[in-house]
Amino acid sequence: MSDVPEFAGKANRRRFLALKPTQQVQVMRQYGDLTYLPRVKILNDPLVFRKFKPVAALIERGCATRECHGGETPAKPFGWRKHLLYPDQSLYTQFLILDRVTLGRDRLVNRDQPAESLILQYGLPAGAMRQTHPGQIKPLYPLGTRDPNYEMVLDWIDLLRLPRPINGIRLEGYPEPLPPGSQLSTAKGPSSRPSR
Repeated sequence: MSDVPEFAGKANRRRFLALKPTQQVQVMRQYGDLTYLPRVKILNDPLVFRKFKPVAALIERGCATRECHGGETPAKPFGWRKHLLYPDQSLYTQFLILDRVTLGRDRLVNRDQPAESLILQYGLPAGAMRQTHPGQIKPLYPLGTRDPNYEMVLDWIDLLRLPRPINGIRLEGYPEPLPPGSQLSTAKGPSSRPSR
């Protein structure tokens, strides 16, 4: 990766080495350096997936019912895929779906502005949301931005900040987002928490 400008010089190499191992692997994949990939051992799910399990359960109870985004004919823009025999694989598929779905410029999961994520906005009570769900739904977060479930989902989305991985996984109907800009950043930026 020494031929990539973001890694030229000692300061940039130190910044890369300061990243968490999972972030280092993401960066290596992003820049196409697969040299060390065979030596990478994944011993357990990364934190982002451990935190996603309760988020997925919440979405399954609130959004992925047979009447909405679950069942045999799910409402657009996404269909919740669940396979009882392969729960881990289902979880990864659900993650990819949520991460990839866009509605115009809006995303179900907005990594850059987590509080603007549609899975948060659509679940707020009327009057508290900046974007309304296209159909009539019961609020997923009845206490608004102070709802424990809202905070759980927001915390999970906060974990998805840069760098955005390019994983090369094909999922029919859900194209992988375009590659991010070439800036490698470990900075989290301003808090995504809404003002209270």
